[in-house]
Amino acid sequence: MLLASFALFGGNCDGFLQRSRLVLEDVKAFYGSPIREVFPADNCASSSPMRQDIRGEKMFLHEVKVFANSDVQSRIKPAWVKQDAFALYKISNEADKSVIIIPVDVPAGEKRLYEIEWRETWREGTIELGEPDGKPEGTYRIRTDMACEVIGVTVDSCK
Repeated sequence: MLLASFALFGGNCDGFLQRSRLVLEDVKAFYGSPIREVFPADNCASSSPMRQDIRGEKMFLHEVKVFANSDVQSRIKPAWVKQDAFALYKISNEADKSVIIIPVDVPAGEKRLYEIEWRETWREGTIELGEPDGKPEGTYRIRTDMACEVIGVTVDSCK
């Protein structure tokens, strides 16, 4: 379980924003819908086996969604939660890239199709204002990663 405490700005009599305590607590992970992609490895025209790596990349954004209780919506600014969530999950850039290296081994005169699946990894947690009392004032979700795996390999026709 990850827990982080940050300051949150609130108004004071001088019109300046003053930071009060904001506590983010990581609760669970969940995964987005799969995105499938096929990488061909064509060795149809060769008389020797092909052994190489195929590289797949997928760009994604570390998106943060904030769901504040209606009585505190004006005190929980999405930009502040985003900044604090980035610190909690040690994320330094909004844009990121997931990479997979697929080792392929295709016999002479064959073509293989490597099917991969990309899946967003999200973290969800609670937001508390002030000292934690076990009664969160909201929740957040942050896309932390884009996982990838090979889910199938099929032999394809060389015609």
